[in-house]
Amino acid sequence: MLWLQNNFLTGAVPSSIFNLSSLSSLKLSVNNLTVGNPSSLQKLYLSYNQLSDENNFDGKIPSTLPRCKHLQTLSLSINDFSGGVPKEIGNLTKLKYLYLDQNKLQGEIPEELGNLAELEELWLQNNFLTGTIPSSIFNLSSLSNLDLSVNNLTGELPANICNNLPFLEILFLSVNSFDGKIPSTLSRCKLLQTLYLSVNGLSGDIPKEIGNLTKLNYHFEYFTWTTVRLFLE
Repeated sequence: MLWLQNNFLTGAVPSSIFNLSSLSSLKLSVNNLTVGNPSSLQKLYLSYNQLSDENNFDGKIPSTLPRCKHLQTLSLSINDFSGGVPKEIGNLTKLKYLYLDQNKLQGEIPEELGNLAELEELWLQNNFLTGTIPSSIFNLSSLSNLDLSVNNLTGELPANICNNLPFLEILFLSVNSFDGKIPSTLSRCKLLQTLYLSVNGLSGDIPKEIGNLTKLNYHFEYFTWTTVRLFLE
């Protein structure tokens, strides 16, 4: 393991670091670094840096990341990445945690993310993503935390949203342009603790079936069931 996070490091990460064949975890978060393409890692933390069009990445998340066949955690949060989410990330089949939030990512969420069968957390919030949520996302049966809030996503929330998500605990879909009704099938996510759907174009009644989500609670400063109406307006 090599952990250098929370410093004032600048410049490019030496490419020689990625030749350390036994390196399983690299944490460089909260610095001012640019970086080349890693080759063999299980955990890669590069959040809170200045990864943008002024460095090796040309402003985009590299499509070469799938070379990291053993990668389980990929954190690129809070940088200046633009362009789209590379569909090649769908080849990182061992990924459990994918954090691409708070960048400038555009375009649609690639259907290929549905190939990440072991994924437990997916954070894409605070970007400029458009289109509908790919149906493949709702087949990630290991998913416990899904945050797609603060984007430009559209369409209706699918009726099968919780059919194959038995472990989902946190669902953030706020500040988008979703329309239609709140699906009553949300009640099938029996472990759901946090549901945040505010600032959309949703209409109709709040499904009575949501009252069966007995684990909804005050979580991450959002709401209890007693205040759910405030967040579903």
